[in-house]
Amino acid sequence: EVDRTSATSDDHWIAPQWGFVADALVPIYTPLTFKGEFFYGRNLDAFLAGIGQGVNTTTETSILAYGGWGQLSYKINDQFTLNGGYGIDHADKDDLNAGGRYNNQVVFSNVIYSPIKHLKFGIEYSHWYTEYLQVDNGTDHRVQTSVIWDF
Repeated sequence: EVDRTSATSDDHWIAPQWGFVADALVPIYTPLTFKGEFFYGRNLDAFLAGIGQGVNTTTETSILAYGGWGQLSYKINDQFTLNGGYGIDHADKDDLNAGGRYNNQVVFSNVIYSPIKHLKFGIEYSHWYTEYLQVDNGTDHRVQTSVIWDF
């Protein structure tokens, strides 16, 4: 439910939300693994889909989105794992206003180092490409690090 309460109105409308998700984890052969996910639905921004867009308050519609990602992982040894993959997040142009994001793609690679059983350090490079409705497209290059403690 979306509220539009102001000094002159107190109305709301229902924004439908539904989705379908399929995940895969396929051991190809030791030490190579494929992981991936596919999604399809409406109003999925709370689930990190729809490129951060769930509803269009101008047209009072939920935004349809679909996409997914795939990753190959290669475990070199107990300490090092290499990963590389591709992801796409696509929103339906008919549900967006000018300036809305309708296509987001990423290519990424990373290395994870685990000096002890529950501690991991990672570094990742990713290249992002985003298409906007009726405005210039954008690209981004990112390098990020991570520290992970499994429990």
